[in-house]
Amino acid sequence: MAAFSGIRKSILLFFLFMITGLCSFGQVSNKHSNYLNDIQDGDSLTLLGYFSDCGEWGGHFESIYVYRKDSALWFTYKKDSIHCPRYANHEQIEMLEVSKPLTAKQKKIIQNYLDGFSKFNKSIETNKYKTISNGPNCYNIITKDRNIEVCDHNRKWVLFKNTVIELLR
Repeated sequence: MAAFSGIRKSILLFFLFMITGLCSFGQVSNKHSNYLNDIQDGDSLTLLGYFSDCGEWGGHFESIYVYRKDSALWFTYKKDSIHCPRYANHEQIEMLEVSKPLTAKQKKIIQNYLDGFSKFNKSIETNKYKTISNGPNCYNIITKDRNIEVCDHNRKWVLFKNTVIELLR
């Protein structure tokens, strides 16, 4: 009978830890959703996507760096050169850097990305994202006090690439 009571306690503790973990992830999500409003001088938000494929699109990093400049929010998008051992692909993608102030529409695009990242992080094992071959497969959200990374080796998530396209329009 004592063993049964111990099992019940273990199961109860397991569920309490699961609920606590889910609640704390929700708090991380909310923190990121409001993070743009909290960026002050010296603070930043970096959204990073890594393309590991060394084929046609090459393995490289793309980043969206959000920061405050002259009391306005700005972003810098960077696409670096290829990080692949094969030099034949090196000429295909050139380095790109674009910096501009964030418009209200662009702020909303980044907020949508942060919210989508949280949902994607929760459902990485599901099959609900359409596949793209030229999208990144690892993503990071980096702030002054945390770095969250999610990798999707099936390349089913398109929100990073769509966010870049929308920001650069």
